[in-house]
Amino acid sequence: EEIRFFRDVTEIDRISTSLGAAYTITDFLKAGAGYSWILDHKVKKDLYENRHRYYFYLRGRARLGGFKIDLREKFQSTYYDPAFDEEHYSPANELKSRLQVSRNFKDAGLEPYANVEMYYQLNDPEGNKIDQIRYTAGIEIDLTKSLILDPFFRIETDINIPEPETFYIGGVTLKWEIN
Repeated sequence: EEIRFFRDVTEIDRISTSLGAAYTITDFLKAGAGYSWILDHKVKKDLYENRHRYYFYLRGRARLGGFKIDLREKFQSTYYDPAFDEEHYSPANELKSRLQVSRNFKDAGLEPYANVEMYYQLNDPEGNKIDQIRYTAGIEIDLTKSLILDPFFRIETDINIPEPETFYIGGVTLKWEIN
């Protein structure tokens, strides 16, 4: 479950429910897939729109000293309702590439990380391009064997568009992992 608030935290921006699964192929390679139902709030119009998203990913991991280096390639497809959305095509397909470096302090139950992620459009009728870059730093905190708290700070920047925006995002994720 995810709830995102609008810039001043007075209105809900979006609510989503996701279900995913992953399979470890080898010690260094994992594959996964998932589905998300998204209720997106068009704040300026005060309308709510249903979106449907599915994704597939491959993640490679290498260890270097005490550090983990992850490279994840994720295909994502999001279906919009053109009656409510400013998007001019549906589905919107993207390839999201993320490079992450982390360090696990098992005794303390902490894993700080930093990553950079870029979004590449795959089927935009106006031309495919990288349209967003995210920089994230956070720390995963083991609450139990299967429950992880992940506070983070993110800088999200639009690129290759006429009026790019930059967002500064603070968030907390609660992960429940079943092994």
